[in-house]
Amino acid sequence: MSGSASGPVDSYKIQYSSNNGSSWSTYDTGNIGTWISGASTSHSFPADGNRIYLVRVAGSNNGGTGPYSGSMEITTMPRAPGNVRATTTTTTATVTWSAPPNTGTPSGYEVAYSSNGGVSWSGTSTVTGTQQTFTGLSADTPYTFRVVAIGIYGGLSSPATGVGRTLPYPPNPPTNLSVTDRTSSSMSLAFSAPAV
Repeated sequence: MSGSASGPVDSYKIQYSSNNGSSWSTYDTGNIGTWISGASTSHSFPADGNRIYLVRVAGSNNGGTGPYSGSMEITTMPRAPGNVRATTTTTTATVTWSAPPNTGTPSGYEVAYSSNGGVSWSGTSTVTGTQQTFTGLSADTPYTFRVVAIGIYGGLSSPATGVGRTLPYPPNPPTNLSVTDRTSSSMSLAFSAPAV
């Protein structure tokens, strides 16, 4: 091949680098089918989240693979955290979660809670760990908790949610305690239920 001579494209070969071009990997049909049959010029392929990739493409036919295009930098979004759980008291909730799988370490997490099933959110805060405690909640109330990973290259993950219910306050003491009967082997009591 010389000058601008070029043969037809039967398929494309996609290469990617996660180390700024120091080395390249090629997607092949044995893995996820990145040798694209036909003349398609659009293709999606899986990648780890929250990373920077360089990607380049070459055309191919039975005469060989042509030169690669210039590379393009792509930053992927972080993946969602997992296992959102809440441990509650009457007025607090400590929310924990696991870091997203197959992703670079997020720069932090946005955490919030909702008492109306996610219609609106309160207490939004940003933390770097995998735990956040909310205070001043209402007792005996169901809450939804939302956690979003913040990408180190920008962007937010899909939200992960969990639910929990704060505990009720312990009851007040019963009133009007009295003895209604007693024998040599038993006794009977009467009392009024406490006010709520």
